[in-house]
Amino acid sequence: MGLTIEQLLPKSLNEELKNTLLDLELRAASASDADAVDFMENIASRNEAAAIREVLGNVEAAYVRLISEHESRASPDAYIITGVPGSGKSVLAHDLVEKTGGVYICGDEIKKSFIREIRNHPLLAQNSRLTDAVFLHRLTSPINWCLYDYAIWHRKDAVVEMIGSDSKLDAQMIFALAKTHKVSLFHVATRIENSIENAISRYFDPANADYGRYISLVDIAENHSKIIKAFNETVWTLALNGLDCQVTVFDNSERTMVSIFDAKIARNSLPDLSDFTRAVRQMDDRFKDSRTEAPDCPL
Repeated sequence: MGLTIEQLLPKSLNEELKNTLLDLELRAASASDADAVDFMENIASRNEAAAIREVLGNVEAAYVRLISEHESRASPDAYIITGVPGSGKSVLAHDLVEKTGGVYICGDEIKKSFIREIRNHPLLAQNSRLTDAVFLHRLTSPINWCLYDYAIWHRKDAVVEMIGSDSKLDAQMIFALAKTHKVSLFHVATRIENSIENAISRYFDPANADYGRYISLVDIAENHSKIIKAFNETVWTLALNGLDCQVTVFDNSERTMVSIFDAKIARNSLPDLSDFTRAVRQMDDRFKDSRTEAPDCPL
C-alpha cells in the first residue's frame, strides 16, 4: 500500500498531537520483539525485572481464577472473532460474552490488566517503555495463549478475539479447537480511517482503557487488506478440509454492525463458499482504497 504516517494522520490534528504521533510512529517502526527480551535481560535492573515478572504472574493468576469459575461443558461453543485493530471486534465480543456467558480470551484485555497493574506499581509506574505495543505484546502474549489453552482444555464456552493475519496458523488453531468445541467464526471489517481514528482516540483519551498504548498507524493501514484476505483463506481451508462451521462477516464501516454474510459452510456447500468469497472481495475492494484524504479528527 505504501502509505506514510503523514497520509494517515487526521488533517485537523494540532501540531503538538501530530508531532507526538510522528515520534511514536518512529519509535514503533524501530521496535522489535527482541527489544523486550533485551530489556528484561540487559537493561532492566534486577528489581525491575522481578517486579515485571510479579505483575505478569498476578495478571495470569487473576484470569485463571476467573476462567475456573465458568462452567465446563461436554459440548462447549467457541466464537472466534477476527479483524484489524479498531474495527469493532471488542464490541461484538462483549455482546457475545453477555449472550453466551463464555470466557473472554483477548490479548488486549491482558495488556490492559498489565498496564493497570504497572501504573499502580511504585517501581514501574514511570516506565513508559512498558506501554509500547511491541513490548506489551512480547511480554503478555504467552499469558494470552496459556489462558486460551486452559479454557479450551477445561471445556469452557469461549469468545476469542484476535487479529487473524496468518491463515495457516489460524486454520491449524481452529482445527484443533474443533476437536472439543463447536466453532463459529466472525470477521469485523471497517474503513481504514475508522481504525486510525479509533487507535488515536485510544492513545490520547484518559477515560479509555487503552490510554497510552500506541499501535503503529502504518501497520494498521498496511495490514488492512491482508487481514481480510487471510480470513478468506482460512475459511476456504477449513471448509475444503471438511470442517463445518458458522461464518458471519460484519461491515462496520458506518460504526453500525451490518451482516453481509451469515451461513454455515462445509465441504458440500461450495455455492455458499462462492457467495462468501464474493462478499469478502467486495468488502476488500471497498475498504482497502477508502483513504483518499485524511479525515477530520474526532478529538
